[in-house]
Amino acid sequence: MKVITGKIRMNYTNLFTPKKLEESDELRYSLSILIPKHDIETIEKINESIFNAKQKGLTIWKEVSDEIKTPLRDGDLEKGDNQIYKNHYFLNATSKYKPGIVDKSLNEVKNQSEIYAGCYGRVSINFYPFYKNGICGIGCGINNVQKISDGDLIITNSRPEDDFSIILDEDILS
Repeated sequence: MKVITGKIRMNYTNLFTPKKLEESDELRYSLSILIPKHDIETIEKINESIFNAKQKGLTIWKEVSDEIKTPLRDGDLEKGDNQIYKNHYFLNATSKYKPGIVDKSLNEVKNQSEIYAGCYGRVSINFYPFYKNGICGIGCGINNVQKISDGDLIITNSRPEDDFSIILDEDILS
């Protein structure tokens, strides 16, 4: 079942060039999707799609582990120290195929710098069952992305001024 979200915030935007992800040897496009907890409609659609994917999985999984891995995660619980995730759910979506990317007027976005960690948009995603290395789970695939507006850049690296102090005398480092 395809889900088209309400307004989400994008993070870890890997939508123009596929990369190897930790859990796979295959090249994939990927996006981390931050969904505000107040967007009940989107959360309900996602939960319904995850439920449907689980039901489909039960018909194809040979063995069912005690715990079925699901993609929707609570930012307050898992990333409580990170303000970006506060009051958000999040999930990671991937695809072997390049997603379509458009702006709010449905014009194709070709410039990679327009889609970045922190901008806002909507996404078309789907959910499917998987079984890998003894783990039953539900995966999230990304179909298409629509950028709605700019937002503050999400910086995941530390800033130089956070890592270093002012050096007044070069001999201090000797």
